[in-house]
Amino acid sequence: MAAALGNITRIQDYMETDDSPNVSDDLESSQQPLESLSGFEVPDSLSQSKGSEVRAAVVAKFEHTTIAYSQSADAFCLTNVSLHIEDSRIYLIQGEVGRGKTLLLKALLREAFIEGGHSLFSDRSTAFCQQEPWIRHETIVESVTAGAPFDAAWFTHVCHVCAMDVDMKTFEGGISYDAGNRGSRLSGGQRQRLALARALYARKSVLILDDVFAALDGNTASTIADRLLGSHGFARKHGLTVILATHADVLRYADETIHIDQDGKVTQLKVPLIAQRTTIRSQDQSKEHPPGHCSPASTDDEKNSTHGDYDAARVRGNGAACGDDENAATLVVGDAQVWVYFFRRVGWLTGLPVLIFMVLNVVMSRMQREWCHSKVFER
Repeated sequence: MAAALGNITRIQDYMETDDSPNVSDDLESSQQPLESLSGFEVPDSLSQSKGSEVRAAVVAKFEHTTIAYSQSADAFCLTNVSLHIEDSRIYLIQGEVGRGKTLLLKALLREAFIEGGHSLFSDRSTAFCQQEPWIRHETIVESVTAGAPFDAAWFTHVCHVCAMDVDMKTFEGGISYDAGNRGSRLSGGQRQRLALARALYARKSVLILDDVFAALDGNTASTIADRLLGSHGFARKHGLTVILATHADVLRYADETIHIDQDGKVTQLKVPLIAQRTTIRSQDQSKEHPPGHCSPASTDDEKNSTHGDYDAARVRGNGAACGDDENAATLVVGDAQVWVYFFRRVGWLTGLPVLIFMVLNVVMSRMQREWCHSKVFER
């Protein structure tokens, strides 16, 4: 009952909010020629006469802005954000879980509330792939094309980049294989790669990816990262702007990194400087933990397992297995924050009786077990 009341309140608050986030009204019209995007759909706002040499390099720009999910006073937000996203570059967003990486991506999609400072957005076409893949009850080819005309050569190219070509050879019916309701007939990794293939097939000039390697094992993630972000990969070949939030080891592919620290401070740095610091940090850690201190995580091919999510979690959990106290502390704090959020939403007046009954239930259950245990010994 308490949860139901809390949800009703949240729904009411959501229905009373504005239909769209309060983003900046200053939109910078892009004038970049897209000859490099061979075969890509180019909106009229992005077209340009051949004689013009004007090139707008800015995709998005924030100067001392505040970004939040909502206008609520207790909503999580990033403050004093200053970023400069340029075209045809790869950006890597890094930070611990719950620090606001997804919020920053939502701001770039203009789906977050942006207040204060100054912000600019180009009107470039954008494709977005989220961490939780959205898959309709369709065939593989229908899911990838998403209503767009079927181009066999482009479809094959995209599926190769996302390492889906090998899987389709094992599917009954190939590209006509039924993915099932919400992709139920696919593994977690296959669903994620299918969603990524749909984003690439859309032929957009900006690609925003939210932890798309989370459900993949190490080998598959490395293959896709190289084909997508490598020096001769999909993004470089077609001149795409890629903004990627991930915990995967893809720093070598990025031009710049955007780091969100524990205090929510957003810092943008060129990769050479970051790479140098990372190398020094790795050398220091290698002295504390010599080779062989931790057993390597399994990198079994995800396509042979229907538990890709579990395998990926096992690979990413390597640090915790090595005694990463900081990560463990973060998880504990996160659980406490969930309970605080719960009681704030349902209200302390409603939540306190629920808490009392929960405690009584635990106490009474414990007393019942102790009583039964004492009776057994009396016999």
